[in-house]
Amino acid sequence: MKKRSLCVFVIVVVCCFGLMSCGKKTSTIEMPLVDAAFKAEITGVDAVLKLKPLQSAIYRITVKNISTVIWPAKGMSDGKFQINVGNHWLDKKGVTVINDQTRMPLPHDIKPEKSVQYSIEVKAPSIPGEYKLVFDMVQETVNWFADKGSSVLSYDVVVE
Repeated sequence: MKKRSLCVFVIVVVCCFGLMSCGKKTSTIEMPLVDAAFKAEITGVDAVLKLKPLQSAIYRITVKNISTVIWPAKGMSDGKFQINVGNHWLDKKGVTVINDQTRMPLPHDIKPEKSVQYSIEVKAPSIPGEYKLVFDMVQETVNWFADKGSSVLSYDVVVE
């Protein structure tokens, strides 16, 4: 009976400390992703399309890894190589007026064909006008996913 109890205890300890696949894994990445990993599908629901200057709003989005590579949840301790979702604001001519406004990390490793949901708070530009709010993935100090050919989620937002 003691041997069986010990075996159960060892299995529980191994599971709890991530040595077996018993939960969401959070690996660390210490180098740039391979180009094939920069593929995301970003979708949203219930978008706010009118805001007042400097008004905050929450956008609910889903990010899906459509590459064949696992996206690790953690980067280096200084933030280098971290994979995040972020946003930009562009004017109606496509010129960036607010760059890198919000960043949110992956909550855990994202395997190919798996998704993660976010509620992201953004703040409207201070000057009234017509804008494009763009959500994209980024590997810090490496590239925005869109720069490697991945799609983005964008909304036409009026600030008045």
